[in-house]
Amino acid sequence: MKQICRAVLMTIALALPSFANERVLPPEGVYYHRFVSSPAGPEAVWTNPAFLGQFKVINTEYLGEYYAGRFLNNWGTVVSGDGLGISYRRLENFMGSLYNEYIFALGAELNPGTSWGASYKYIRNGPAPYNKRHFWNIGLLINSSPQLTLGVLFSNLNRGRLEGRRTDFEQIYSFTYKMLKDKISLSADISLSSGQSLSKAEWNYGIEAIAARGLKIYANMDDSRKFQLGFKFNYDKYFVGNQGRYNSDGRHAGSTAYIGYAIQPQASNLREK
Repeated sequence: MKQICRAVLMTIALALPSFANERVLPPEGVYYHRFVSSPAGPEAVWTNPAFLGQFKVINTEYLGEYYAGRFLNNWGTVVSGDGLGISYRRLENFMGSLYNEYIFALGAELNPGTSWGASYKYIRNGPAPYNKRHFWNIGLLINSSPQLTLGVLFSNLNRGRLEGRRTDFEQIYSFTYKMLKDKISLSADISLSSGQSLSKAEWNYGIEAIAARGLKIYANMDDSRKFQLGFKFNYDKYFVGNQGRYNSDGRHAGSTAYIGYAIQPQASNLREK
């Protein structure tokens, strides 16, 4: 499977430009991982805003992080629906500083099965190099068949300066393949900056499965062998979940618990056994 994932993503990433500049990657914490080709709800605001063009249901979600014996020091919230979304994230002690981040996003369908989206991220305060920084991002989502979805995300398109030099823009190319009557989804991302060659790209592989009525389980692992494990349970208009981050040696690096509400039942996630 890993070789197939690499072959597919290499095909859509071979023509990448390469010029060496500086990178400013978003910090981990509070926001749980989803693949660019498979955001399934309000997490599209920070994962791929293109999904907002397909997911019209108005919903809200509150997220709190548990790490090093502390709960809710780091937290966030997101509201999305009708093609729009806004989220806020607060990290109490990121690199020794308070970190506040806002994301404003929108998405729209280009045609049935294809959508695009854009987002603006503003970091109000944080440690250097994040303080007062702006990021413009754009995404694309293509349902090329009932089983296969392709996703693309370009971020930091404004390429703000860091110590006088323009930073790199970031790229993620992704696909999700559904099987067994959509009960299992296999996904992969390839991520790299405009200053990296394809051989330096980071790969991430994952699986999501419907384990029971309303219950989804999730796992992913990247090239450095860091991984995340989680679940999400939907009941009528409500949903709850938890997702943990782990280092390559299995040490816990933080868990996000979340709870949310949608104005309509999430029928697509309530599959019969």
